[in-house]
Order: sequence, then structure tokens, then C-alpha cells
Amino acid sequence: MNLNKSLLAMAAVGLSVAPANAALILSQGAIGVIDANDTVICDGVTDCGGALTGNYINFTTSVPGQAAALPGNNTSQIAVRGSDRAAILAVDSLVSSFSFDWGSVDRYNSINIFTSTGDFTVTGGDLPPANGDQSSFGTNFRFTAQFDAPTFLEDIQFVSTRNSFEFDNVSIAAVPEPATWAFMILGFGAIGGAMRRQRKANVKLSYA
Repeated sequence: MNLNKSLLAMAAVGLSVAPANAALILSQGAIGVIDANDTVICDGVTDCGGALTGNYINFTTSVPGQAAALPGNNTSQIAVRGSDRAAILAVDSLVSSFSFDWGSVDRYNSINIFTSTGDFTVTGGDLPPANGDQSSFGTNFRFTAQFDAPTFLEDIQFVSTRNSFEFDNVSIAAVPEPATWAFMILGFGAIGGAMRRQRKANVKLSYA
């Protein structure tokens, strides 16, 4: 199956995995394709600036019996093995979504998503076929979790009970805090006023 057909086959999935009046929409896309508006907060290098804690390994090429490199990725990646159990990424930001490259998805992989308003859990089984294939586009993809409203994302916990949960390039679509929005609106107003004054200053009148 070619890439385009594979991506068409991977439909977005809506899950009721949160408290009432909340929703999380999951989608899958081409591995390694990061949205231009996203900010990468963990690129697989060591502890991601101190934000990543818990137990995990960093690797670049496949480690037999432990971790499989994500297709087309020859940079540092992260794997949570069965003996590691979990790695936790601190985010502490208001976001509309987050994404990451997820390799060889298995049913024993899971993500716990902690927010200020409630928690979510997504398992590999929510994203079939989840059979651990190390090369198929169906089990190696860019995973995106979209919140139905701006949400304060506290932590993302990557969990695996067997070898392994491989991931890289975690990114967020940040939402400005209300105070930031206010300053932005004031700033846009000031810019607009300056532009209006500039346009008036450049008006040329001609008389018959």
C-alpha cells in the first residue's frame, strides 16, 4: 500500500476518554511532518531540557530487542521499555493540541494526558492495527491529539509494559494566555492607528 492510500486509511478518531463536557480528537498523519505552527518541545535529545523525567533510553539506530528506530529518522529518539515503565514530559502550557512521531505502535503502549481540567488515556489499541510493525505506515505515524477547547496541558506520560514505546519530536500548538491576547490586541490597535496616520500623511491632493 502506498503512502497516500495508507494515510487515507487512517481516519481521525474521536474518543470519549475524558471528564464530561470535554473531548479529545485523535488523528494520524505522515511521520516526521511537523505543522509549521507547532513548537517542538522535546526532540529526543537527552532529557529535553530537563522536561523529560522517569525511565527511558535515548537511541539513534535500532537496538535489537529493545527499540526500533522510527522510519527515516537517524537522529536521537526516545524509547520507554517494559522495564522502564514510564517517562513523563512536563508541558505546563495552554495548548490547542500536541503531536509526536510514534514508532511501531503496539497495544501495550499508552499515553496518559494530564490537564488542569481532567485526565485522558489513549492506548495503542485505540489506533489499529497496533501490531508493532516497524516499517508499515499504519503503525509509524505522526500522532496528534486535538482538544475541543484551549486546555492547560500539565504532563504527558508515555507508558509501555513491554519493549518498547518509541517516540520523537513532541510538539505543541500553544494558545496565548488571556493577558497575552490583551497585549496583542492593544499592539494590533496601535499598529493599525500608526498605519492609518501613515496613510493620512501620504495622501496627495490635486486641484483642477
